[in-house]
Amino acid sequence: MVRLPREGLELRLGAAAAHAFSAHHAGLTAEQAGQVGVDLDARRRLVQLRVLVPCDAAQVIARGMVSATRGGSNGPRLDFSELEAQFVLIGSPVDFAQVGRGPCYLAPSLIRVHLEQENVALQDLGNLAWFPSEGLLEYGKRLSHAVAIAKDRGATPILLGGDHALSYFSIRAIADRGRRIGVVQFDAHNDLGLSEAPSLDELTHANFAASVRQLPIEFLLQVGVRTSQLRCASGRGPEFHQILDTEVSTFGEVLSEMLRRVPVDELYVSVDMDCLDPNLVPDVTTPLGGGMREAELLECLRLAIVSAPLAGIDIVEVCGGPSKGTAAHAAAILINAIVA
Repeated sequence: MVRLPREGLELRLGAAAAHAFSAHHAGLTAEQAGQVGVDLDARRRLVQLRVLVPCDAAQVIARGMVSATRGGSNGPRLDFSELEAQFVLIGSPVDFAQVGRGPCYLAPSLIRVHLEQENVALQDLGNLAWFPSEGLLEYGKRLSHAVAIAKDRGATPILLGGDHALSYFSIRAIADRGRRIGVVQFDAHNDLGLSEAPSLDELTHANFAASVRQLPIEFLLQVGVRTSQLRCASGRGPEFHQILDTEVSTFGEVLSEMLRRVPVDELYVSVDMDCLDPNLVPDVTTPLGGGMREAELLECLRLAIVSAPLAGIDIVEVCGGPSKGTAAHAAAILINAIVA
């Protein structure tokens, strides 16, 4: 029996697995685990099965993908070994750092309702389980791992959220794979925060773009920002450009020129639903006057997809409900356009 009081878990494991699990939970590396007598073959097998997840810093327990809305105790774990589709849904039902009009942790389930109504069939890995003991960074590491597994199996992850800060971890998982990627961010806000190089301990939805600029990406192109959000980034880091919400008709031209100067292997697209006009789609976390129409956003997405392979996409800050005309409904329309 392995007891983890902080996590509220009691696990019945065989002796070799229990020894490996305890060493892993204590943060021991493979070499250190071997020195204290851990069966490294058993440990390697547990890692392959995603029961144990190696991370760059602390060793994090993989509690898996679950079908429940938010917690990890209800609903079955879903098996990555069954992943075989071109696109795969991953829900991120959390809003750690999000402040604004309303909570957005229900977004994955709301968007799925509209996907079903629109008859959009996608392989769905469920939600990445969140546990009360987890903060943003621990949860984010596990999200990076989930995205990396999807990419390793040849799938394009579509992240449903939720807190925009989590997009950083999705982008990081792809950027760390050695591929040259450009990031296209549809957003009303610049999300650059007060510091051009915030530490991850300071990561929020309001500075996620500044954190992304510290990743090994080729460029960051922000689309739909309002006039009050125009901002010059320093010469350090990847190329940076903004397109106002009133100038989105230039997106195709700007993106083509960007790709000519800074070639990439893939594009990652991050869609904060507050990029849309709040008069048309009001139920987002932090609405801002002005904005794009749905048709404009759809056309921009089409142009992005035909310009370069899609590395991944996230759709975040959705607060909407089950009716049409909501942000959740608009998100389902966007996903349908991407996978069609």
